[in-house]
Amino acid sequence: MSRYSNFVPRLIGLKPEYLNPSDSNVFAQVNDDITDTSYDPNYIVTEIRQEQKDLTDDEIQQVFDRVSLFAQPGGLFLFDMNTLYKHHEILKNKIFLYDTEQVFCTWENHLHGDTVEMQLTFFAHDDEQDCYYRSDEFIKETAYDNSLIENAIRKAGLVLLAEFDADADLDAPEQFSLVSDKTERILFVTQKP
Repeated sequence: MSRYSNFVPRLIGLKPEYLNPSDSNVFAQVNDDITDTSYDPNYIVTEIRQEQKDLTDDEIQQVFDRVSLFAQPGGLFLFDMNTLYKHHEILKNKIFLYDTEQVFCTWENHLHGDTVEMQLTFFAHDDEQDCYYRSDEFIKETAYDNSLIENAIRKAGLVLLAEFDADADLDAPEQFSLVSDKTERILFVTQKP
């Protein structure tokens, strides 16, 4: 399985003064319970799921316009995005196999332009029945040029505070690095003025 298979949404209290990638306090407040409302609502961490179609430039702009509309002044909006590099160099038309005691997974990728179609097939072991159950998942994801996203952020009236390599170890934020031409996923940190 991929390292994202156990992903749990988390609310992260992120203070603007902690946006130095070498600062070990960047993600000091992490809570695995997304229903916990004790956090300051000015900090927004979310997942934007792309529908099973490519978004137009106008639709991308609408996403950031709506974030700006509903964010409180001073509020932060964090999101991540896979890069063109990841689609073209890492995923492209490759097949990945994962085999553990509990799960066997095949992951087939088909690249069409900047869009990768992923067909995942899982065989999960049921200890009680001593058998495997099959499930399939299809994902279609388009990567977008950073400049398109950066321009949409600014046009929506948000301030782009930072971009980090999102595959850095979240348990070791002092190792956060800035985006490079080999970055596979970018964490964007924006703020409504």
